[in-house]
Amino acid sequence: LSNNSSSSAPSTTAAYMWWADTTNGILKIRNSANNAWVELLQLDGTLTLEDGSVSSPALAFRDDLNTGLYSSAADRFNVATGGVERMELGSTLTVFNEDGADTDFRIESDTNQNMFKLDASTSRIAIGHGTPTSILHIKDTVAGGDCQVHIEAESGNDAILLLDTSNGSGANADVRFAVDGTTKGRIAFVNSGSTAGDMFFAVNDNTERMRLGSDGDLGVGISSVITSRVHAVDGNARDTPHYIFEATASTGTNNDGDVFLIRSARGTGNANPLLNVLTSTSTSVFCATGDRKIGICTESPEARLHIEDPLTTGAVIQLTNAGGTSLPNG
Repeated sequence: LSNNSSSSAPSTTAAYMWWADTTNGILKIRNSANNAWVELLQLDGTLTLEDGSVSSPALAFRDDLNTGLYSSAADRFNVATGGVERMELGSTLTVFNEDGADTDFRIESDTNQNMFKLDASTSRIAIGHGTPTSILHIKDTVAGGDCQVHIEAESGNDAILLLDTSNGSGANADVRFAVDGTTKGRIAFVNSGSTAGDMFFAVNDNTERMRLGSDGDLGVGISSVITSRVHAVDGNARDTPHYIFEATASTGTNNDGDVFLIRSARGTGNANPLLNVLTSTSTSVFCATGDRKIGICTESPEARLHIEDPLTTGAVIQLTNAGGTSLPNG
């Protein structure tokens, strides 16, 4: 009864007897109760297993029977340790830690044992180290290196978003914008020297054009220490008038009430306006010159205060009280 080979089951059976089922190509052994057959392997050498379960895997270890491999359903391959599922490979999805156990996930590189780590207890991910303090925490552990994160398209000719933090004292934190491998613009936090705490904005092949100081001052067109709450520098030539401030209404008719312009129009002489307040038709309302003259409705004041009446009728100066009553001049 110990060994049998036939196309049908032996008529007389005994516990633990062998039978090579030549019809199905399976080697079987009789169970201990002598009431069923247990499949062991295919007659061509293929090893087959029962499906098993998470607590009793089909392929387990002699001294650790709740650790091993099993199949939870068709087309699924599962791994369990300690009776808990750790990984599932399916036909459409791969899942780690399906049961939500407090089990970390870690990937090592050649020199870093925490190249990637999921901290299960805090639900945080670390790249480059093992103790994340935020949802995603990236840290470069290479001595003297900078921590950079590139976000770019498939083609190297497209724009790139680069997050960069320098290493060591006096380091900066940058958000860079690059095209064709060259940084074209940048937003940076300065952490060195007398400018520590400033933020600056660079455009035009990474040239700084605006700086927000740590004290709240704003500089436009400069990169030096800001000397006033808002400090704007006109980059045009001295003889080229240029608007340094312009406020335009987004809707409505573009009349004198919709636009407020301040223009720097300083030339080579002191008589040229240093400050010019204009209407939308570029007509001067107020100007101040380098020789300390003020003009109202004129860009060429001939006295300390020069008021030019553009109208043919009406008073040049009108004084009223709080109730709107005209007061005598003088």
